[in-house]
Amino acid sequence: MKALVFGYSAGIGKAIYDTCRKNKFDVVGIGLEDGVDINNEEQRKQVVLASKDCDVVFIVPAGRQNRFSQCDMLGELFNEYQYH
Repeated sequence: MKALVFGYSAGIGKAIYDTCRKNKFDVVGIGLEDGVDINNEEQRKQVVLASKDCDVVFIVPAGRQNRFSQCDMLGELFNEYQYH
């Protein structure tokens, strides 16, 4: 199983990332430390593209993110993959 964790470097996101690795998932981490900010629409597209072959996607950004960015990201993921 392949997972993508946005916000993988600390807190809940790191716990999810580490648990996925421990359970032998093929896991990809993306976040601010990689230069990807989900407040930026163009950068959210990178996350959508990176998730294309993932079975599960976790969106766990840092608390300093715009609280609506998570909703925007989920909407864009849904719009891209709802019929696949």
